[in-house]
Amino acid sequence: MKDLRIFGVLLSALTLFGCTGGHRNDLDPADVSARAIQAISAKDWSTLARLADPTHGVRFSPYAYVDTTTGVVLSLAEIASPGKNSQLRLWGTYDGSGEPIRLTAQAYFERFVCDRNFASAKPGPANKRIGIGNSLNNINDVYAGRDVVFFEYYLPGTKVYDNMDWRSLRLVLERTQGRWCLICVVHDEWTI
Repeated sequence: MKDLRIFGVLLSALTLFGCTGGHRNDLDPADVSARAIQAISAKDWSTLARLADPTHGVRFSPYAYVDTTTGVVLSLAEIASPGKNSQLRLWGTYDGSGEPIRLTAQAYFERFVCDRNFASAKPGPANKRIGIGNSLNNINDVYAGRDVVFFEYYLPGTKVYDNMDWRSLRLVLERTQGRWCLICVVHDEWTI
C-alpha cells in the first residue's frame, strides 16, 4: 500500500512538470518566455534547455527570416552546454556580405543570442513584431497551423547610429502536450 502511495505522489508530480524543466506546466507562454529570456541573459544554458521542446529541440535563426532548409536545430544536450562542442556549423549567411556564418554553438550564442541584454527589454505583445528591418519575418508562415506564439524583446538603437543599431530577440513557443515549450530563437537587427 505504501508503494502505491509513493507511486501516486510521483505520478502526480510528473504530470505537473513538463518541458519547463521542473516548472509547473500551467505556466502561460509569457511566463515561459520570461524564464527563457532570463536564462539567456544569465547564460544559464541548462535552464534554457529545460524550457525547450524535448523532442525536437530548438531552431536558431540569425535574422528575422527563419530558413527551415539550412537553419540549425540544437538538441537539449547541445543547448545545455554549447561550449562542449567545437564543431563549426553553417547557421546561414551574414546580411550584407552573403558570407557563410560558420561558428561553433558557443560563438553563435555570443553573436546572435546574447549579443545584448535582452532581459532588460520589456517584451512586446504576443505575436507582434517591433523591430522592423528589410528581412521578412516569416514566423507565422513557418509555424502555420500549429499552436505557437512568439514574444519579441526589442532594444532600440542609439542616436549615434540613427537608431539603426537596434536588436531584437524573438522567442517562439509551441504548446506541446499541454505545455509551452521553446521551439525557435530568432535574432533580428537592421539589415541592408
